[in-house]
Amino acid sequence: MGSEPGSHEGSLSVLIVEDHALVREATLRLVESLGYRPVAVATTGAALAVLERGHFDILLSDVVLGPGPDGIELSERASAASPALAVLLMSAFSSVHARMTDLPGHYRFIQKPCDPVELATLLRAAVDASRAAASSRDG
Repeated sequence: MGSEPGSHEGSLSVLIVEDHALVREATLRLVESLGYRPVAVATTGAALAVLERGHFDILLSDVVLGPGPDGIELSERASAASPALAVLLMSAFSSVHARMTDLPGHYRFIQKPCDPVELATLLRAAVDASRAAASSRDG
């Protein structure tokens, strides 16, 4: 492992959704090097199927996923089914970044290519924001 995991990263699972195989594999290796337990899929449909079968702490999804629902729709559907799910969206398109200002407060966004330090910070921030949102809903 490259970076030492923080307090609980090793126990946190990340579902990576990226339609480009090389980017998906590189992101998987990077997330794993940060101490998380990643699973990677290529499509929204595959992501929803995996989410139905198991628990994930973080959804890390590309916004532009080719044919079918995009990462924003995936995030909305996944969050509705699992409100405690932390969401981190990513895109290489600068035009997408402008759309990210309207996302719920517990979502985070990162520009691709992902800087490892920034990704580590945003993964942790996504988890913290999701937990805070869940606490405010519960209490």
